Order: sequence, then C-alpha cells, then structure tokens
Amino acid sequence: MSKNNIKIFRARWLLPISESPIEDGDIVINTDENQIVDVGTHTEIRKKYSQTLVKDFGNSIIFPGFINAHVHLEEPLLENRPQDYLTFLKTKPDIRNTPEKKIKKQAVNNIKEAHEYGTVAFANLSKTGISGQEAIGDNFFCRVFMELSGFRNINALDIFRKYSKIIDSHEMTKNLTYHYAFSNLWSTSPKLLRMISANELHTMLHFGLLEEERNFFLNGKGLLKQFLLSHDDFNYSWKVPGMQPIKYYLQNSFNTKHNIFAHACDINQEDVKLMQKYDTKINICVCPRSDQNFELKKVPVQMLQNNGVNVCLGTEGKFMVDDLNIRKEIRLLIEEYGISAENAIKIATLNGAYAIGFHRELGSLSPHKTSQCYIMEYDNTYNDPYEVVALSDKPIELLLNK
Repeated sequence: MSKNNIKIFRARWLLPISESPIEDGDIVINTDENQIVDVGTHTEIRKKYSQTLVKDFGNSIIFPGFINAHVHLEEPLLENRPQDYLTFLKTKPDIRNTPEKKIKKQAVNNIKEAHEYGTVAFANLSKTGISGQEAIGDNFFCRVFMELSGFRNINALDIFRKYSKIIDSHEMTKNLTYHYAFSNLWSTSPKLLRMISANELHTMLHFGLLEEERNFFLNGKGLLKQFLLSHDDFNYSWKVPGMQPIKYYLQNSFNTKHNIFAHACDINQEDVKLMQKYDTKINICVCPRSDQNFELKKVPVQMLQNNGVNVCLGTEGKFMVDDLNIRKEIRLLIEEYGISAENAIKIATLNGAYAIGFHRELGSLSPHKTSQCYIMEYDNTYNDPYEVVALSDKPIELLLNK
C-alpha cells in the first residue's frame, strides 16, 4: 500500500469492542479500500508507520458504527400514535398504499438520519423492497427482510410469488441483500412459513410482543384470533398447536439457519431452554423505546445473555418511535434494564453485526473491517470511555469526515 492512501488517527481512547479499550491509541485506515489496516497504542503504531501520517484528535474517543438490527426504513413519523399495541395493529397505515417515489424519499431520509446518529448497518423489515438503494451505496450495509403476512393457507403461494418478484427485481451486492421474512408468527400460515424456511438462510419476525401470542398457539383463542377474523384472514382448518410459540416455530422447522426475533418481550427461561435444544441460531433484538412507548414488558436481557443468547439492538420504525437515534436505545438499556455501558455498546455493535451476518465487515475496530467508524470528544463527567459513548450528550461525527 502507498503512503497516499493511508491515514492514521490518534485519540485518547479507542474502543475496539473485540478487545479491551486502548488508551492513547492509533487507528490506521486505508482510504482507497475503506478498511481498517491496524489498531494499537500510539507507541506500537509509530514503530510501523511514519508519524507524518498521524492526525492527533487529543481528548477524544474513536469507536465503531452501530448496527440497527430491527428497523422499518420506509416508515414516516406516525401522528397520534396509540399507547396500546393492539390498537396500533388495528390502526397503523399500510405503507404499500404510499406512492413509490414518496417511500423511496422517506427511506433515504431515514438512512441519512440514522447515519448522523452513528448507524452504519441495518436489518430492515420492508413491505415494498424500496429501501433507499441509492442511499445504501458502498458506505452502509443492509439486509432487507421482505415482510410477508397472511394466515390463510390458500393464499400462501400467491403471497410468496408476489414477494419473489420483488426480491428478484433487486440486484444484490456484498453489502445489500434481500430476504424472505414474516411479520408475525401468528399472522403467517404454516404453508407460507414452510415456503420461507425452505428458501432462506436468514429471516426476521416480530416475536412475543404480547402474552396473547402464547395464548393463541396454546388455546387458539383470544384477541389475536379476533384480529385475524376481523381482517378476514383466519384459517378455519388450522389446528391449534397446543404449544408455546417458540416450540411451534422450531418443532415444525419453520426456522432458518439465522433468525432474528424482534422485541421478544414475552420470552422466558423455558423458551430459552427449548431454543438450546435445536441447531439453529436465534438472535434476540431488543427495541427498548418502542416497547416503552407501548407499555410492553421489558425483555429479560440479562437472563438471555446468561444463557448464551446473542442480544442485539434495534430502534423499530417511526410508526413506533420518534426518531432513529440508536444512542437513545443504548441509554435505555443502561438506565432501565440494568445493563452496563460496556455491555450495551457491545450489544449495539459487535452483537448486532453477528445477528445480521456482517460480522466480518462490521462491529469492531479490527483489521479488514469497514472504516465507517465514529469519533467524539471525551466527556470528563463519566468514569470510562464506554459510559461516554453510551451516556454523554456530546455529538458524534464520522471519523473520515474530520
């Protein structure tokens, strides 16, 4: 590599995430490849590279960009949002009725907004496939999960073909891929679930937001059944499984190799034990602000992590939150869920990268990973660099823009 495409940035702290914080550290970046070349203490790096290349930012912190592991990039801000989640389900707009040009503009604006808050990658649950492809470009990473829904078996093939055409119409790249997913387990027919699992390695779903989901699969009754009936989408030939949702999902092989469960407010220790019996990866994506907005149960994050479950972080879409600032989600994890700042930052970076399958490219300050990392001024109000990134109100900026 030539001297011209190498930049070295020095800061009081580097947060590699995959290893301990580095005090008085340097990060070496290849600007042509947009990749990290090396990280280490200033003393270590100056032995390998010319000091004329170093740009010293003094009392600052450099850290990797965040991973938003559950978002709806097509959604605009929802006015008059109800606090009750079932009311929200009944009243939320259908984004598919919005003109394509307007959806694309909204997605582009949402990506730009999220980027300003430090996000470099998304797992986007989409109803249209219009996710701001122009804005993704080479600077972001995105899994687009097409949100299939329909509880009547008779409609399954038509629904699957419709979304197959959408997926086939998009060119996939190394950092932008399209996948089949489903909105909810309770709103997707067994036939459609099998079609998705037979054609996918990665999928996503809203899981366990309400205790009613457990009631639906155990007893075949309750408010979710009434919701399906009101939308003329109930399958009267459906046999009540008589088991908890996670067992229904795994025992029937509806799962794929990599699964992201968004929310999972109603998940418990018994569910986790069932998960551990199956050779499939289930990542739990916590969305603290949206759960709080709709007065849902707190996800038992510490229990999940104690049992080896990979927990990641998402914002949800603007139908459920006011903005796509993932730093607010990090703060809630600390203040309301009792998670340490170090753990919360890892959940929002490296854990998310593993969940969405971009861990070779994202999630830590490591050689060969993306140079899309951030910098902020150190805030002496806090005791360690993790707390500064998680809790300080000081602004952040893309490192390569400095």
